Amino acid sequence: MRRTLLLALFCVSACSTADPPADAGYCPPEQLRPIPTLCYPNDPCNTGNSIHIGAYCTQGGNQCIQYGLVCGLDADPVEGKDFCVMLCARDADCGEGACCTADPKNVHPTSQRACIPLSCPNKVCDGG
Repeated sequence: MRRTLLLALFCVSACSTADPPADAGYCPPEQLRPIPTLCYPNDPCNTGNSIHIGAYCTQGGNQCIQYGLVCGLDADPVEGKDFCVMLCARDADCGEGACCTADPKNVHPTSQRACIPLSCPNKVCDGG
């Protein structure tokens, strides 16, 4: 997962900012709403927190690129979720309603960490 997440995040700055494909989900601008704490947003209108951690996305949909983030499903197609994530060092990097966590199956000081919504189960937040 670490290598995949790193490659996906590097791609964020290099990949095209083309419009998402039609099947990526659409939300009329007047219905966009921040819901920063949902772990399973499954709603194209969810914009996540103030820095868009937790915003809805689809695999290959490019929704997170506009925020400088990566879709959890693109970073890890097996265990990733349908929301935007980013690499982090501490909870303060993630904004409100989110925390900086490592894979609970692989927690050690050199583990890669990512911001995810607080409501996600099995997270190991850094507490800072």
